[in-house]
Amino acid sequence: MAIKGGQRGGQKEPAHRLNELITGTEVRLIGFEGEAVGIVSLNEAMDQAEAAGVDLVEISQRQNLQYVA
Repeated sequence: MAIKGGQRGGQKEPAHRLNELITGTEVRLIGFEGEAVGIVSLNEAMDQAEAAGVDLVEISQRQNLQYVA
């Protein structure tokens, strides 16, 4: 019997990486309202998220560049 969403007894990997779990040095930042902010350093993106009181969420990883919102 297959278990939907993961292996029996194992930990399911999170759908999206958050905050300090995001890797890389630069990210394509999507703003809180869905606007494209641009390519910024991961540290700058973390600072902006902290200032806004929200988590930084990796929504996609393509061509060695993470897309975060």
